Amino acid sequence: MKRSKRLLFFIVSSLIAVYAAIAAVQFSQFQSLNNSIGRANDNAMWALIQLNVDYQRLYSAFDIHLMNEEKVSIDDLAFRYELFVSRIISCQVGQSKILMNKQPVYTSTMKALNVFTAEADHYLGVAPDRVLDAASKQILYKKLFALEWQIRELGVKASVAAAELADARRTEVTRQVLVASGLTGFQCVLTLLLALAMLRQEKQRAAAQAEALSSQKELVEVLKRNEEVLEGRVSERTQALALLNHSLQVQKIELEEARIQSDQASRMKSDFLANMSHEIRTPMNAVIGMSYLVLKSNLTFKQRDYIEKIQKSGQHLLGIINDILDFSKIESGHLKIEMLDFNIDKLLEDLADLLLEKVNTKGLELVFDIASDVPRTLCGDALRLEQILINYANNAVKFTDEGVIKLVCRVQGQDEAGVLLYWEVSDTGIGISAEQLERLFQSFQQADTSTTRRYGGTGLGLAISKQLAQLMGGEVGVQSVVGQGSTFWFTSRVAISQQAQRELLPSLDLRHQAVLVVDDNSDSARVLADLLVSMTFRPVVTLSGMAAIAALAQASAAGDPFKVVFLDWRMPQMGGKETALAIQEMALPVMPRLIVVTAYGREEVLSEVNPAAVDEILIKPVNASQLFDTTMRVLDAKEVHELVREYHEVDLSGILGARILLVEDNDLNQQVGMDLLQDAGFIVDLAENGQQALNKVQQVSYDLVLMDMQMPVMDGIAATKKIREWPDFASLPIVAMTANAMQADQERCAAAGMNGHVAKPIELHDLWMALLRWIPPRPVNLQGGVLPVPSKSSDLVLKSKLEALDVPGLDVAAGLRRVLGKETLYLEMLRKFIHGQSSVIAEINVALEEKDVLTAERLLHSSKSVAASIGAADLADLAAELELLVRLHPGDAMLKPMLEAFSSNLLGFLVDLIVALDGVNHVADASEPAVPAKTPDVTILAVDDTPMNLLLIERMLGKEFNIRVAQHGAEALDMLVQDPLPRLILLDILMPEMDGYEVCRQLKADARTANIPVIFMSARSDADDEMRGMELGAADYMAKPLCLPLLLSRVKAQLALHAPG
Repeated sequence: MKRSKRLLFFIVSSLIAVYAAIAAVQFSQFQSLNNSIGRANDNAMWALIQLNVDYQRLYSAFDIHLMNEEKVSIDDLAFRYELFVSRIISCQVGQSKILMNKQPVYTSTMKALNVFTAEADHYLGVAPDRVLDAASKQILYKKLFALEWQIRELGVKASVAAAELADARRTEVTRQVLVASGLTGFQCVLTLLLALAMLRQEKQRAAAQAEALSSQKELVEVLKRNEEVLEGRVSERTQALALLNHSLQVQKIELEEARIQSDQASRMKSDFLANMSHEIRTPMNAVIGMSYLVLKSNLTFKQRDYIEKIQKSGQHLLGIINDILDFSKIESGHLKIEMLDFNIDKLLEDLADLLLEKVNTKGLELVFDIASDVPRTLCGDALRLEQILINYANNAVKFTDEGVIKLVCRVQGQDEAGVLLYWEVSDTGIGISAEQLERLFQSFQQADTSTTRRYGGTGLGLAISKQLAQLMGGEVGVQSVVGQGSTFWFTSRVAISQQAQRELLPSLDLRHQAVLVVDDNSDSARVLADLLVSMTFRPVVTLSGMAAIAALAQASAAGDPFKVVFLDWRMPQMGGKETALAIQEMALPVMPRLIVVTAYGREEVLSEVNPAAVDEILIKPVNASQLFDTTMRVLDAKEVHELVREYHEVDLSGILGARILLVEDNDLNQQVGMDLLQDAGFIVDLAENGQQALNKVQQVSYDLVLMDMQMPVMDGIAATKKIREWPDFASLPIVAMTANAMQADQERCAAAGMNGHVAKPIELHDLWMALLRWIPPRPVNLQGGVLPVPSKSSDLVLKSKLEALDVPGLDVAAGLRRVLGKETLYLEMLRKFIHGQSSVIAEINVALEEKDVLTAERLLHSSKSVAASIGAADLADLAAELELLVRLHPGDAMLKPMLEAFSSNLLGFLVDLIVALDGVNHVADASEPAVPAKTPDVTILAVDDTPMNLLLIERMLGKEFNIRVAQHGAEALDMLVQDPLPRLILLDILMPEMDGYEVCRQLKADARTANIPVIFMSARSDADDEMRGMELGAADYMAKPLCLPLLLSRVKAQLALHAPG
């Protein structure tokens, strides 16, 4: 019992000591909490106050930088900005946020700071993506200044909030300590009571101890058994996890291998498609180039029609071949939709050229149904539109054996951005089942995939069409009935061109005229009638020849005769031929004009009927422009768009003697302009570029300036702007005289301050009218001021012996009209054209290689201008297309083949022109040797790996010498083993397998061929190449492209130097 009392006393004493220690510890914690609360508040308050300090430093640095950038650089400013940003971040987390989160000023200030830093990061951040110019600095400075009051208010509010929060926390801590102390005291009392209770229970515990020990033993046994079970389960799960982990690792390795294989397959696919693209484009270049050459020869009408279609098809195929071969490019969204002006009638005309042969072969009829409200001139990607239509139409032709292929175009919607066009191609073919429809428009899917299918194809075309339509803001669809036909449709969004829309309306006296449409196909007749209604005519439709005869008789008897009959040529029972003859035999009081509408070509019609009985022939499908122009021609109308200007006189007497400054860099255009203006009675000064124009304008008083746009040193736009900056010349008339006739170019001229615009090639009427408009009338009435101006009409052709010049692509009459029929001036223009354009291809190639797009564009612009001036319209058009392509897409894949086609055309044209001029008296001179008859026994071997170059050499020299050709070095050496040996060798340097240097080395090493003169040819202009050739024993070196006068001169010189004997 004593032992229990001592134990109880010990326990109570210990508990008192423990509770005293607890009280001491609680008191210490109370003091620590007070101190930490103060420090936390101080830290939060310090961060917010420091924000104000960093703001003031940044503001001060910005202020100093604006006044003196050398004292505080951009880097210093960026450093201060980064400190300020870091301070903002520290204020948005931790105690600062806790302290101020409920304060409105905190939220608004942080939001304003975030807005400011989002803007400033573009200029002062870690990775700035904008240039901090003066305007940007002022904007940031003002925005920074606007933050000052918010940051200052935030600091004040932070101090108040910190004090209030500290007081609240101290009060709460004090209350908690008091509560804890009370609880501790209460616990102490309970502990004493517990000690008393323990003493009472000591005896009971001894009795229960034995029983407890027994229970504990049983519990230990149970725990051991449970532990063994748990260990087994853990082992099982560990093994399962190991197996799962191993499986995941295997899958990861397999996925990585699959990814590598996929990448390799993708690279192989890309390499294959790139090689295929090259292999296809290379022969296509030859197809296009050779078709140009064939078109320059004498062809029948049908042959020329076929070659032109080959050429158009080749150009179309070359334009889309890359996208078709690289289908992944379309799927990945890399294909770009162009936005260029195009004419819908021209698009349909090209489409008809591509389809008519297939349609006619199968005996089908092709109908174009274009609503009258569809704008004729649009802005979009005509190539992609045509690609979808060709794909749809080709499918329709493929699956149709008889009936009609109909193309429909409607306006589905219109807004300020443009129009949404609905296109539809329907056929009367085999149709498609509902099950097959589900597979359409998917890559490599076809309606019939069986091994016995009748129709071929890859199944890729419709998938491409779908994605192209989506790229143009549209969608695709199809409806079909098995055995009745299919209708494929798509929509596309296009803009309306800024060019003026042509109104297809006749003059008032021709409106509401009665016309007769005769066609057994109701669809074709309806489409033709709708077009005529839109042009204000009154069409009557008959479906047979007999009905047409009756309608003609009835209309004549009623006093309302038909003015025009549109007659289909192939009709059952009574065909077009019989109907035409019957109409002639009717002897009506007012005989109608007869326009034959056929899908089978003009030759067939003219071979079956007297040409005099037919006024015009239209080829189906007919578009609106063709129909309108043809109708106007047969009615002798003068439609505004196609008006032929009559020969008339312009009275210039009131402005003769005016002083004009002609600003032009091209020597041919300089001569033409100077001679025309001086002969008309004007005083003309010449400036070759904009800078010279500025100098002359300040030195001489001019009445008007004729300004070209594209010139070296300073172009016309820049020169005009500079002149307009001088107050003394604000009213000086400046008229643009340039080949840039696009609406955008005219707007640039007007924006620069030019008064007017005269397009090249110059029509004298337009030039004289511009002079009359802008030159103030002069008081002196000079004699001879009434000048004749030739008409644009081909019926008013100036007769001269120069018209005998037979140069394909050269309209001599048009060229003579532009120089008022002055033959000597025109001949000089042709000579200067030869001299100036002989080296232009090389100059363009050099400019493109050096990425000098402006120079290349200027050279093409000049070629376009001078070609148009002499009457070479096709060459000028080709140069214009190239100029536009170089300006907008200098890296386009189409540039190379188009440049090759232009080079081929230009060189061929120069050759033909030189040969033709040789037959004209008083033209040939020492600088342009004539081409005599073929010299006997003089053989020249031309070696070049490019067939086009060999063809040009044959055309250049073939009329004087015997030309043999070889396409690689080994072939040339084989040819030199045989007799007779050539007198001279033209040798290309860069060739595969064996280059020109190696061929020359072997030639000079052989005694039989060592003395044959070799002229190296190369498109490279490296002096080291020329020196290396001379060291190997070459006689001469010529740069490509080859110029005929220079080539003839060099060849003849070498033949003379190495003449036998």
